[in-house]
Amino acid sequence: MVAALCKVGGMNLPTSRRNVRHLRKLLFGALMCLASGTLLAGPLDGIVKEANSFAPTNGVTLKKATEIARNERGGRVLSAKPYRRSGTIGYEVRLLIDGERVVNVIVDTDGRVRNKK
Repeated sequence: MVAALCKVGGMNLPTSRRNVRHLRKLLFGALMCLASGTLLAGPLDGIVKEANSFAPTNGVTLKKATEIARNERGGRVLSAKPYRRSGTIGYEVRLLIDGERVVNVIVDTDGRVRNKK
């Protein structure tokens, strides 16, 4: 089969054992990339939705959580994302304090600020 693939499309590749092994690895890698792209397209959509599904729906919004964190600790907001650990649901806000120190702050759904442990 590999020897036949070497002659497809007018390509006349030498069919030494080394080249055949490299061609097999290349074809296997390409096949795995294609298979993973088609097989994971559906499940990844579900995973992303599940990961974001715990974002608080009532109470504090992401924008409000960043405002609360800035007012409490000062500094510049680097990032903010939904947070859920050990019963606490809210947002994790990453702040740059005094231009040199990065602090992670948790703002729960009630707007209370908790330092990340």
